[in-house]
Amino acid sequence: MIAASLVIPSYARQDFLLQTVERFCQFPLEGWEILVVDQSDAPAEALARWAGADPHLRYSHLEERGLPNARNVGLAEARGEIVAFVDDDVVPHDGFLAGHRAPYADAAVGGVAGRVIEDVERPHSFEGRGTGRVRRLDGRVTGHFDRGAAGPVDHARGCNMSFRRQALVDIGGFDVRYGGTAHLEETDVCMRVRALGYQMRFEPSASLTHLSLQTGGCRELDLSRWLYWYGHNYMLFALKNLPRPALPVFLAERLAKLAYTAATRGEPGLFGQGLTGLRDGWRSFRSPR
Repeated sequence: MIAASLVIPSYARQDFLLQTVERFCQFPLEGWEILVVDQSDAPAEALARWAGADPHLRYSHLEERGLPNARNVGLAEARGEIVAFVDDDVVPHDGFLAGHRAPYADAAVGGVAGRVIEDVERPHSFEGRGTGRVRRLDGRVTGHFDRGAAGPVDHARGCNMSFRRQALVDIGGFDVRYGGTAHLEETDVCMRVRALGYQMRFEPSASLTHLSLQTGGCRELDLSRWLYWYGHNYMLFALKNLPRPALPVFLAERLAKLAYTAATRGEPGLFGQGLTGLRDGWRSFRSPR
């Protein structure tokens, strides 16, 4: 019986993807299945052959790219009542699988945020207090998923999260309008699951190391393109999830941050890229999913 499904979306990291799958397959997989959704240019033949011989592993290759779409494909194929999502560049720690399953003994829990240890230090745009918080005043998001205390959170990191399958089905899955870097697509899903009345819970025993590879995946190294998608996705997120009185505060903060970035780098065009992203995020909000 399949009780839980682990979905691993991937793009242009097939060597690392194979290593990630091998790491998970070292754990006892009773009650689990692993679903790999690969959007690379060509199928990973080694993984496809492995999936053909291992009942715990399934492999899909997609022509269409986009992280939310890959997650939705994994969700549609999942047979478990619990669906976990990890990145293709992670190292799971002992107890990871059990850590994701145990909190669902509480019927109020709709999603679990796992612990994330970053192998590469990442910049933090907001160092607020608490783990996994979304400030409804302006939409600022707090991470701190490397901390150790279990408890309620507002959202999860996309590289280590799980949900009740039915909750994801009820909200219509992941929103494919989150493009490019897919920034905030996982936060959006968590907010919508919580809007159903479920709790999101941080579970430190569901722990992994995130390697944060700088190529492949949703990584965007060009700052102007990064700012475009940051603005697009943040505007979409704000319009979907923040109270209307918070939107002027949100927009003022985004514009101030864009201006600061452009000024400190001496590149006025960066402001225009971010502004275009904000505009297109508004347009995406007004368009059907």
